Amino acid sequence: MTAAALAPYRVSAYNTAHDSENKIHDDATARRFGFGGGLVPGVDVYGYITHMPVARWGRAWLERGTAECRFFKPVYDGETATVIAGEDAAGL
Repeated sequence: MTAAALAPYRVSAYNTAHDSENKIHDDATARRFGFGGGLVPGVDVYGYITHMPVARWGRAWLERGTAECRFFKPVYDGETATVIAGEDAAGL
């Protein structure tokens, strides 16, 4: 069965970890490693991603759901993060 496309979810990303011990979230350090700036933490990006299943299945997904996600590129502070998903017989 082909996945039914859902409307993309867009959110303005925010780096919650500028001062983290993990310096890849710091602009200067991340730039030294070839990134455009400090990376928004993966846990925050995962939070953006989970908006779609929570909107679809609510609390039930929070209590029993799982997700398999792929991050295609780094997410930077202030940029728009776009989440794309499709729903088929197996889920979202």
